[in-house]
Amino acid sequence: MQRDFARSFRFARDETSGCGLPSATDAEASRQKARLLIEETENPPCGILAYEKEREPWLRQSMEGATMEATSQGRAIAWSLAVLLLAANVAGYAFDLYAAAWWFDRVLHAATLFAITFWLALLVCTRVFRPGWTLITAAMVTSLGVAIGAWWEVAEWAFDLLAPGNVIKGKNDTVIDIIMDTLGAVFAALLAPRFLRAH
Repeated sequence: MQRDFARSFRFARDETSGCGLPSATDAEASRQKARLLIEETENPPCGILAYEKEREPWLRQSMEGATMEATSQGRAIAWSLAVLLLAANVAGYAFDLYAAAWWFDRVLHAATLFAITFWLALLVCTRVFRPGWTLITAAMVTSLGVAIGAWWEVAEWAFDLLAPGNVIKGKNDTVIDIIMDTLGAVFAALLAPRFLRAH
């Protein structure tokens, strides 16, 4: 997808150049076609935009002050995952699935933090991030997910102090939970750009 978009973008940008140096009119025409390609593409890959805006001053200037937004498909997936994982967490406590299957807690930690991080990346973080999903952006989104997972472990610790039970089950359980949270957050940060577009 990104390779095809990049090829089309550069073709639109360069097709009027000919064999020699383009004239001012040709250069402007190619830029106009590249702009139209970006505007008409429902979801131009954010990585391509980040790469191209560094090469093309006109693209960088046109994107100043712009933000990103989730595609309609991305919003639908984000909300569906949020509802599904909320139901899974409620079912885990209601039917004692944590005790029934040792792996349930591990999988649920990864899946829940994936859903939360994905939801935040598409519906909250896009209000402040500029177009172009860079490594730093992905690291910030991942860190947000990991932080939420860490605070959940603090909440479990506090619950054990206030109520009878053993939610934490030791430091090994806590560390493994945070590792699973991190995996879910990383996966969400990697997948989110596919459902974002410049706004």
